[in-house]
Amino acid sequence: MCFRPPSAAKNVKCSKCGMFNPSTLPKCRKCGTEIPKESAEMEIPKESAETEKNDQ
Repeated sequence: MCFRPPSAAKNVKCSKCGMFNPSTLPKCRKCGTEIPKESAEMEIPKESAETEKNDQ
């Protein structure tokens, strides 16, 4: 099990391609779509973040 401190950035899902990105990025790593500020504040389920990390 991985411990993720509360201060760690939350991942957000790109609305165009579905890629999970750190909320600190202004644009998607995959397609370059701008990530809106309000989306960056939304939290994704822990399982989705772990799945994305394992896919890379």
